[in-house]
Amino acid sequence: MQESQATAISSREGQTSRPSSSVSPIRSASAAVPALLTHPPIRYAPEMQALRIGGTVIVEATLDTTGHVLPATVKVVQTPNPVFDAESKRVVEAAVYRPARVHGRPARVTIRQAITFAAY
Repeated sequence: MQESQATAISSREGQTSRPSSSVSPIRSASAAVPALLTHPPIRYAPEMQALRIGGTVIVEATLDTTGHVLPATVKVVQTPNPVFDAESKRVVEAAVYRPARVHGRPARVTIRQAITFAAY
């Protein structure tokens, strides 16, 4: 299974922004990295927003060959505050990606998705 780092998703006071560019360790002339297509709105916890507490959560998950996340594989690998963890996992589980391709065929890969809660 290959690993890829996906794009970052941000939430700024309850609003989502477009993801930034992705970086991937998949290095092959015949490979294509997964790309984020859609994700649900991110719900910024009101108590964290009021206290202006933010940060970036890194979630690891495996994508199947259709670009959907396998729910049993979703785990938080880095977090600034555990309050953000459940929401970050929910967003990644519901996200849809363009599948990775290896030698022209869709491939199952593990990604790391950054979810940013912006405290401004």
